Amino acid sequence: MQRLRTSSWLTLLFLGAALFFAACSQAQNEKIIRLDAEEFASYLAAEKPEDIIILDVRTEREIRQGYIAGAAFADVLEDSFEEKVAKLDRTKKFYVYCRSANRSQPATELLAKLGIAEIYELKGGMIAWEKAGKPVEKP
Repeated sequence: MQRLRTSSWLTLLFLGAALFFAACSQAQNEKIIRLDAEEFASYLAAEKPEDIIILDVRTEREIRQGYIAGAAFADVLEDSFEEKVAKLDRTKKFYVYCRSANRSQPATELLAKLGIAEIYELKGGMIAWEKAGKPVEKP
């Protein structure tokens, strides 16, 4: 009988810990709003440039193929990525994209951990942006 009680307590403790960590993860993910290309463009158009940071997290080679006007660049694959984004103004809204959204997702999660309050991620990345016919700047 005692063994059953101990096992029940352990189960409850494990479930409580799991729920706690899930809630923490959920709260962090609530900071990240994923938008399709039309929504992303619409949100950008409604913003004052001084209130936002458009963050392109692609490689230099990819950036040379075109980028969203006004973007800042920080390659998420570089070791210095976290250091670079930590220097950016955390009070601004962040609009983040990469080529296909595979790299922007971990980048946005890092931004959330750094305390950025509003983060918008472009679903489908530059591929979706260009497919939607949105404007692309060339270097």
